[in-house]
Amino acid sequence: MNIQNFKLAIRTLLKNKTTASINIVGLSVATIVSLLLLIVAFNENSTDSSLKNLKDIYVISESKDPALSKPISDLLVQQVPELGVVSLCNYEWSPQVFLKSEGTNFKVEKLLVADSNYFKVFQFPVLWGNPIEALQNNDQIVLTESFARKVFGNINPVGKTLAYNSTYLNVRAIQIGAVIKDLPQNSSWEFDAVLPIAANLKLAWYNNLYKSWGAYNYCAFARLNEGSNPNLVQEHLKKIDLSAMPESDRDSLRLSLTPFKSAYFDLPSIDELKHGNKYVNLIIKIIAILILLLACVNYVSMVTAQREKWVKTIGIVRSLGSSKNKVIAMIMAESSIILMIVLSIVLIVSPLFYSWAKKSFDFNVMDQSIFYHWNTLILFGIIAFVWLITGLVPGYILSKHETTLLLKRLPTNQAKNGFLKNGLLVFQFSVSIILLSGIFIIERQNRLISNNNPGFQKDHIIVASTNKDIQTKIQAFKNGVRSISGIVDFTFTSEPLGNIHNNTGTTMTNQGNEQQIGFVSFWVSPNFFNFFGIKSKSGIPFQENSKENNDFIFNEKAIEEFNIGKIEEARVHIDKNPAHGQVIGVVENFNFKSLHVPIGAAGFQSAGEAEDIGYFKILATNGEAFKETISKLEKVWNELSPNYPFEYTFLDRSWEELYKSDIEFQRLIKYAAIISILLSCIGLVGLSYYVMETKTKEIGIRKVNGARVSEVMGMLNKGFAKRVAIAFLIATPLAWYAMNRWLENFAYKTHLSWWIFALAGLLALGIALLTVSWQSWKAATRNPVEALRYE
Repeated sequence: MNIQNFKLAIRTLLKNKTTASINIVGLSVATIVSLLLLIVAFNENSTDSSLKNLKDIYVISESKDPALSKPISDLLVQQVPELGVVSLCNYEWSPQVFLKSEGTNFKVEKLLVADSNYFKVFQFPVLWGNPIEALQNNDQIVLTESFARKVFGNINPVGKTLAYNSTYLNVRAIQIGAVIKDLPQNSSWEFDAVLPIAANLKLAWYNNLYKSWGAYNYCAFARLNEGSNPNLVQEHLKKIDLSAMPESDRDSLRLSLTPFKSAYFDLPSIDELKHGNKYVNLIIKIIAILILLLACVNYVSMVTAQREKWVKTIGIVRSLGSSKNKVIAMIMAESSIILMIVLSIVLIVSPLFYSWAKKSFDFNVMDQSIFYHWNTLILFGIIAFVWLITGLVPGYILSKHETTLLLKRLPTNQAKNGFLKNGLLVFQFSVSIILLSGIFIIERQNRLISNNNPGFQKDHIIVASTNKDIQTKIQAFKNGVRSISGIVDFTFTSEPLGNIHNNTGTTMTNQGNEQQIGFVSFWVSPNFFNFFGIKSKSGIPFQENSKENNDFIFNEKAIEEFNIGKIEEARVHIDKNPAHGQVIGVVENFNFKSLHVPIGAAGFQSAGEAEDIGYFKILATNGEAFKETISKLEKVWNELSPNYPFEYTFLDRSWEELYKSDIEFQRLIKYAAIISILLSCIGLVGLSYYVMETKTKEIGIRKVNGARVSEVMGMLNKGFAKRVAIAFLIATPLAWYAMNRWLENFAYKTHLSWWIFALAGLLALGIALLTVSWQSWKAATRNPVEALRYE
């Protein structure tokens, strides 16, 4: 490409300002949107890539459940030396944790509890101190940089002492042992601080669980010795000696290794990590590429629609001896100028759009700016791709004709059967129909989730985490709550509904036969079922002595799964007392977890007076009455528990949070569909120019022979309708497959009805006809003399 090509390209662009402006806007929008989506996808795929020795870190799972007990972990360390370093961790079970400095409480939103090997496996960058040594001391804690600065400012806090307050451990001194740098946003770990497991071993019940073979409460991670073969380690795990393990647990133990780098997508049951959806990530990449292609297709169609302005120039150039390559270079010069303008717009607008997207979507985008080196590489990769498509394709199309034909008007039938008239329109509206179908199906699924009855009442209920102060003064607290007229009822549970993780594996005697069972274990107040409107199917409710007797109430799923005929003959062996563990009742199934997973077996035990989570049913006719009720409840709380502030959430809102990612995915598809439709409409303008140009004579002849305007418009629009119909036939199976795969993430899902795809096709057809009808009307009302004057 020489300077003459650029002069010619600039002259052509100035003569066709409207077409050039449309191309610039379309390419700019597509580049900005595609850039953001590809950055999101790239960062999802690169999650945890900054971790040192990532390839050597593995998750140890038991029967596909990434949870182990401390004794099993010790057994592995003894018998499988290739594992190198093994670490156990989980999130702190206390609903509330505070660090107090100079009279100010700082809440630790996410506290990780880990053994002394954690920072040997996960070698995060350190700011101050030694985190490995800190976790070897049960009176120290490791903070992240941002949390340390929030408490201490910009000074080095290592060695300073704070007051540690949690639901289970009251005011105790704890020292800052180390501060690590903040985790990158594309890390699957998310915590404010790390507490040594040894700190919690001061609690007798915690210590007992820690030593129990059957307490599968910890995630286990291993850093293999350098050079170890993970396949050989996997074989060793299958052959470990289990003689030290209780006989009842041996047969069910199935150990396996999973690379930590794949845990983000492949092990969503690890609650300690953030997780992504591999299929959603693939869809994001596909949408980014499709939007980019749509803009390129529009450019090609708009340029070739103006072919009459190009062909004579190209014909003259060819007649003077220029090769096809020089013609292509001439066309690519125009593309280069447009893309330089597009790049300038992208560099100005992208940071603003990038900032808006990070606030509006919970995307796993990097903390660095849009000009971070990887992001810049993606941007210039997009520009290079667009330059090749927008330069080579129209250049090839306009250079392939013979010189003699270029100096004359091209035959109509060449354009009539051309690729642009058919393939480009089909491609554009195939994409639009797929995205429109996606919007309808995702919205329908989200509506199903929102309107689905989980089996318990969740409206007008607030949730608050209790603490040791409240639990030790429970009668005074209950009396205070009962005195508040705006509170209808209250109850307590061991874990919040929708976020239950306590699983129990034990032995049950059923009709004289002993069997191994596993279920979700849930401690509740005796009035729990009445409070939430959960109906009893058989048996009796909890009695006064149910807590001491370890009585159980099972849900219907447990009765079915464990094949219990008569509950009177079923006894769960939680302790060694044969008189305990009676199944006294059965309640109907309800969703104690999100609708992504099916209802599982659940066993409920009486919590007695109080447990960790309190639920309060509020009767308030207006906002002022609600505020007054909350104020009274907070006053009662603060009088009994001054060290723990009263914090509450609404149960219905916390339930909706379980589907936040699904709602955001719907918003993403909606915006992508709007952009794709706008780009398709821009492309239709170019294609309509193209078609009207090739049918000018035909329209003139029809008008001379008496054709009405409506007949001419019908003739012109019919071709577009046919191609939208072809797009519908192509898009429907693709959309069905994509949405069917997405719905696999839900245990309860909507049906893929035929009318959804039909509606998407009709909308696409309506949009296409509305877009081209103006051009059709102009062509149909044009004076036929203008078309035939030179014939």
